[in-house]
Amino acid sequence: MEDLFTPRQHQILLTIIQEFINTAEPVGSTTLVKRYGFALSPATLRNEMARLEDLGFLFQPHTSSGRIPTDRAYRYYVDFIMQKRIDPPEDVETTLREYERLEAHLHRLVEITVKLLSDITRHTSIVLVPRFRQNLFRYLKITPIEGRRILLILMSNTGAILNKVISLSRDVTEEYLAQITENLNRRLEGVFMENISLELQGKMEDEAQGEIAEHIGILAREVALQDDKGLIYEGTKHLLAAPEFHNIERLRSIFDFLEDEKIISEILRNTLRSEGIKILIGEEHKMESVRECSFITATYKFGSTPIGSLAVIGPTRMPYGRLIPVVNACAEIFTEKLNKLGDLT
Repeated sequence: MEDLFTPRQHQILLTIIQEFINTAEPVGSTTLVKRYGFALSPATLRNEMARLEDLGFLFQPHTSSGRIPTDRAYRYYVDFIMQKRIDPPEDVETTLREYERLEAHLHRLVEITVKLLSDITRHTSIVLVPRFRQNLFRYLKITPIEGRRILLILMSNTGAILNKVISLSRDVTEEYLAQITENLNRRLEGVFMENISLELQGKMEDEAQGEIAEHIGILAREVALQDDKGLIYEGTKHLLAAPEFHNIERLRSIFDFLEDEKIISEILRNTLRSEGIKILIGEEHKMESVRECSFITATYKFGSTPIGSLAVIGPTRMPYGRLIPVVNACAEIFTEKLNKLGDLT
């Protein structure tokens, strides 16, 4: 594609793209001369910009305005900057080092990662989480509070934890609860979370045990649903800050799109076919409702197999040079942490 341009046109195009990313304002010849020091007359610059427009890389919203980049221009820009390794910006390296030192169970790790990615990039972040079929019971704790009130704490093998305070129909002793806890931990070992209610049904020795079993079954189903969540989002508020989305209809269409987990999952699952970073710009993802958005995605692996992906979504005007290395670094660190957790099944 570079053969289409003279070196001068190449530099003009990259400068226009960077200026538009920074300002969201159409770029004219005067800006190029005054702000970037191009030693060319405004007329010469306008001719070069007209040539780039003819080639499909620039667009002029109004006759008297400057130019803005097209999706084709952003693709050229991304392909150009990715020809060499881009390191994360210095201002986020400390945060990434802290993330590397973090230790957490799977669900907490996912929550921290998606929030960290959104906070660093100031864009909406998404994590595609694999749907773990072997979602197993790991641990139950029953603790007396006061009177007939007790606390149930249930954990799955993926680290998801839920708790609930319940009131029993009769008084029980600490020894009674300790014995039930020991028996249930032994009985439920290796049981799928969604099958716990069935496993306990009709097998409790008295009414109090039946009440406890009923609530454990409810908690187990909630944990199973929590573990089965395929997409986790953070930072949709950042879309509100983009000038492109100040139009209420445009913003509504983007939020409608984000609510459609099936479509987003399909987009992200398609990225699992190839490892590493993938950028979908504007029309490349073929979703008309988010035609003015881009995705930056990076796969993460368990062992040597890609099992999920991290992504940021924002306007096609997003600062690719800053975001690409951050998304990539988060995916690499997440992969390392995932593998340290060991068996995810």
